[in-house]
Amino acid sequence: MAGKAQTTTTLVPTDEELLRAQADLWRHSLCYLTSMALKCAVELGIPTAIHQLGGRASSPDLITALSLPAAKLPFLRRLMRLLAASGVFAVAVDDSTADEAIYGLTPLSYLLVDGIAADGHMNHAPFLFTATSTHYIDLAIGLADWFKKDAKTPPFDHVHGASLFEESMERMDPEFHRMSMEALIVHDNFAVDIALREFHDIFQGITSLTDCCYHGDGTTAKAIAKAFPHMKVTVLDLPQEIRKIPADGVVNYVGGDMFKSIPPAQVVMLKMVLHHWSDEDCVKILSNCRKAIPSRENGGKVLIGDIVLDPASGTMYETQLLMDVAMMLMKAGRQRDLDDWRDIFIKAGFSDYKLVKKFGARGVFEPPSIIVPSDAELLQAQADLWRHSLYYLESMALKCAVELGIPTAIYRLGGTASLAGLIAALSLPAEKLQFLGRLMRLLASSGVFAAVDDSTEPIYGLTPLSYLLVDGISADGHINHAPFLLTVTSTHYLDLAMGLADWFKKEGKKPPFDHVHGASLFEESMKGLDPEFHKMSIQGLHVHDNFAVDIGLREFRDIFLGINSLTDCCYHGDGSTAKLIAKAFPYIKVTVLDLPEEIQKMPADGVVNYVGGDMFKSIPRAQVVALKMVLHHWSDEDSVKILANCRKAIPSRQEGGKVIIGDIVLDPASGPIMYETQLLMDVCMMLMKGGRQRDLNDWRDIFTKAGFSDFKLINKFGARGFLEAYP
Repeated sequence: MAGKAQTTTTLVPTDEELLRAQADLWRHSLCYLTSMALKCAVELGIPTAIHQLGGRASSPDLITALSLPAAKLPFLRRLMRLLAASGVFAVAVDDSTADEAIYGLTPLSYLLVDGIAADGHMNHAPFLFTATSTHYIDLAIGLADWFKKDAKTPPFDHVHGASLFEESMERMDPEFHRMSMEALIVHDNFAVDIALREFHDIFQGITSLTDCCYHGDGTTAKAIAKAFPHMKVTVLDLPQEIRKIPADGVVNYVGGDMFKSIPPAQVVMLKMVLHHWSDEDCVKILSNCRKAIPSRENGGKVLIGDIVLDPASGTMYETQLLMDVAMMLMKAGRQRDLDDWRDIFIKAGFSDYKLVKKFGARGVFEPPSIIVPSDAELLQAQADLWRHSLYYLESMALKCAVELGIPTAIYRLGGTASLAGLIAALSLPAEKLQFLGRLMRLLASSGVFAAVDDSTEPIYGLTPLSYLLVDGISADGHINHAPFLLTVTSTHYLDLAMGLADWFKKEGKKPPFDHVHGASLFEESMKGLDPEFHKMSIQGLHVHDNFAVDIGLREFRDIFLGINSLTDCCYHGDGSTAKLIAKAFPYIKVTVLDLPEEIQKMPADGVVNYVGGDMFKSIPRAQVVALKMVLHHWSDEDSVKILANCRKAIPSRQEGGKVIIGDIVLDPASGPIMYETQLLMDVCMMLMKGGRQRDLNDWRDIFTKAGFSDFKLINKFGARGFLEAYP
């Protein structure tokens, strides 16, 4: 019976795999912050400011140029650090300003500069703002609900009751419609000049060409007519669009409908058009194209510029899949691989086709019948911009998968499942099969699930990451991380990220969460405002803090040898860590310090001593004080206060006194993916609390200010590290 639990063959991940999986889960859960940080930077005008400042600017320079409050300087540094690590800005350290980073433009951020007069430059901000608008984000957040319904309309139409780019949307929200149309034009027209240079030979010998547009503005056709004045160029678009294009005496503009007929020409062109439409609709359009052109012998052909999915393209493939899921959300269309293209060409009656050349994330088909970036850099930059703009879809796709119960279903189905198996197990409408396939393809490509092609259909299995999201595993130490994921992808978090630029413009250091919600995350004020979210966020905090304690006790057993007493300072904890320490080292007297209201929730067990108090006031004396995933919640000033109280609570170093800290240690040398994860966690903390993630220099600074004589990093532990500070 569908959904019935079976004996699973899923291999339990190793300790190392689990630690890596948690870091990967953090990154996937929070990668929407990359999209939102980029949106914030453009809303603040940072790319344009750097350009106007001569191509180089420090964070203080940007504060001045953008008239931002001086109090926001430390936060701007953290935002820029994330964006530099993800390739949006270039970074160098200026010797004259010591530790102050100097930022420059990359080809990606060059595309977001306003006011560049260079021929062919297009500001891509409308695309970014459209893709990260609430109209789009709302769909992504509610994707699981759409999967459960029989509705065949795209999520955009289903949620908004209007169609993207169409008059129904213009009537509903004229401002958004205008911006989305600008985005469509930027998306479609960018790099036309590059294409005409790269594919000049394709157009040689053509006497007439019809450019079939979808809400276009005639830019491509005019560029072709200018480059090839001997060619008769016609634009076909909807009548209401043609009326907006002024006659120029160069291009012939025809109002019509490509689903009905296409003006005859030797060549018909479809640039960034077919991905808006389903396969059935594409076959109709292509059939009309075939009718409009002469035979192959007479030079008849159709030129198509569109995305070509290709797993061999590396990181470009992730971009292409994000664009595919975006299309699934917004329109009835899709992105296609070569097999998909072949299928619709054959169904439309074409005898042959070929992929002429890759062009950034796209390809060109020919089925018969400051330093200005280089062409190659600009094409790559556009693909990178698409990926950064749509990165949030990875977070939302993962959220959707967990809300649907996909990891648990795969586990219960024995560790592997087909799409049809998942549809049955999850009781989803049968017509959602193809859409589920596209969702799973993205998640498999990004490492959430494993994919095995059995030659008939993909079979999906769990990875260590998705293993962390399975509900009901009874294995010792397994913790379902769904509460963490669902907390950080909630509207309470996303609302902050969406409005980050506004927060930067306002005076004050209050965290965005408090500023927007009028309550503090994890605190009683939030419980009063939204009890259900508060409950989930506390569960997420427990998952975040308690995971892998057993691994830590095995890996760092030597740290605890010889300790006779330990105080575990908690922040809304549940005593799990202390109980595990007491179990592993029964000779250690273990005390838990937490707020009185938290201690009241912990039942006395006769093993651990529970003390209600406040680490900002005093800490129960012990040979060792432990702070696990605590200090990143607090500012440097507050962390110094806590650490100073820790120092008062322990004996001298000669008597074994020390403070053990388990927390994130920022380290660029940990590799680009792990470092990106750490920086995402830092920006997350900037949004939610007054705290931060720290590198070794930051840790040294607060230890010194708190009166410690020395410290050392004992070992890395996934995205975290274990440090010891000595009095």
